[in-house]
Amino acid sequence: MNPALRSVLDAVALWRRGLSSAAAVVDAAVDALVAGVESPTFLRVAGLTRTEADVELAELLPAALEELGVPVVEVTDPGHDVLVAAAMTTPFRNGEQQARALTGDVHRVFGHDCHPLVERLASLDDEFDLLDEGHGSSAEVVEHRVREAVTAVDGAAAEIYEPGERASA
Repeated sequence: MNPALRSVLDAVALWRRGLSSAAAVVDAAVDALVAGVESPTFLRVAGLTRTEADVELAELLPAALEELGVPVVEVTDPGHDVLVAAAMTTPFRNGEQQARALTGDVHRVFGHDCHPLVERLASLDDEFDLLDEGHGSSAEVVEHRVREAVTAVDGAAAEIYEPGERASA
């Protein structure tokens, strides 16, 4: 998947969960447009002002995603949790966030009542808590489990966005 498009999809997932603004989606759309991602409705999304984005994004987004060949995953779909969690892992994957901070963020957003792959990340926050209390595995072991969980969440998100692509890659 085009990395610029994936950035847009991450921004959309975070916005739909209430963790980011409509303007962040527009900003990502502008960057993607510069990178060559375009469709008629996507051009309209990228051209929204911040004020227009708050009002019009929800209406334009389904058509823009459809034109780009990306499925629209409803917020009530368990797969949406995966998409949001995958977007939340971006700073960690880019070396901009520590494992403990990531698991804490995921735990606060989702708790334990979520998709099993996301719950796996949230439960690792509990393992860090045990470490703080002098119990449990070593920090290195928990951090390794975080990397594995991040890989699983990101892979599941890629499969949602591009069904069958990972199997044929």
